[in-house]
Amino acid sequence: MIDRGSVYTSVETFWGWVGILATGTGIRRLALPRPDRRLALEDLGDLSDAMYDEDRFDELARKLKAYFKAEPVVFDEALDVSGYTPFMRSVWQSARHVGYGETASYGEIASSAFNPRAFRAVGQAMKRNPVPLIIPCHRIIRTDGSMGGFFGGEHIKQGLLELEKRGLTRLRPD
Repeated sequence: MIDRGSVYTSVETFWGWVGILATGTGIRRLALPRPDRRLALEDLGDLSDAMYDEDRFDELARKLKAYFKAEPVVFDEALDVSGYTPFMRSVWQSARHVGYGETASYGEIASSAFNPRAFRAVGQAMKRNPVPLIIPCHRIIRTDGSMGGFFGGEHIKQGLLELEKRGLTRLRPD
């Protein structure tokens, strides 16, 4: 159920439509790109108690459009991850420190979340990430360098990492 006072919108990016839902505290859900607006909004859940508000998300919309054009972006928006466990919030906070174009292993995130043997639990926390990209779960990979899981599909995870590599290449002088 969505809190009264929640607002939502959708943003058309180069990869498709992204849905955004926020409360007064911060971004609550972000839907990965979908081929049409309706699907992106469906991915946000029940919006019957939320209001459409395009203007509230101007800066995030700008960042999302830039990101999907392979422009380096820092997503530093406030989040509303209330209702999730302290461990999950700790894992997600650690993942937010993995920079654009970088990766970290599930084990490294577990260590930074003060539980070095909890790498499987880190994977489960990433699977439940309500705000992908802002919490960059696609940057968390297996220790051996393989992708690991991704709720959007491994091909999307690989695509996002390749997109970020292109963005970093644009920054390098020729």
